[in-house]
Amino acid sequence: MYVKTCAAIAAALAGATLLHATAFAGEPEPMVATAPPSDARSIAVSYADLDLTEDKSVDRLNTRVRHAARTICEVGGIKPVKMMQLSGECYDGAMDRATRDIEIAVASARSGDQLASNVGATGHIGVSRQ
Repeated sequence: MYVKTCAAIAAALAGATLLHATAFAGEPEPMVATAPPSDARSIAVSYADLDLTEDKSVDRLNTRVRHAARTICEVGGIKPVKMMQLSGECYDGAMDRATRDIEIAVASARSGDQLASNVGATGHIGVSRQ
């Protein structure tokens, strides 16, 4: 009975992992990782291929940044409650910082001016842990 239970749990976890992987298997999004996700302190999310004067492109950038924040903060998966709370706090902080940078990049693109920030010049949004 114990062996069957362990096998069932292992099969369920493998299925959940596969489901999670296929959920993100849609259109590939350009993203440059500065280190492997488990060791990474930041991820540079490129928007060089996007026209930030268009709302659809801004939505796509937001999706990329959310995915990077989930990756860098290790959101999801089975872990102790405290680790889930820490991941959530990390995600919220990363999104707050990245959202400000997105707003600067969009304003820069839509005004046609280089704003007083290096965000618009780099072609990427930095998503980082605090």
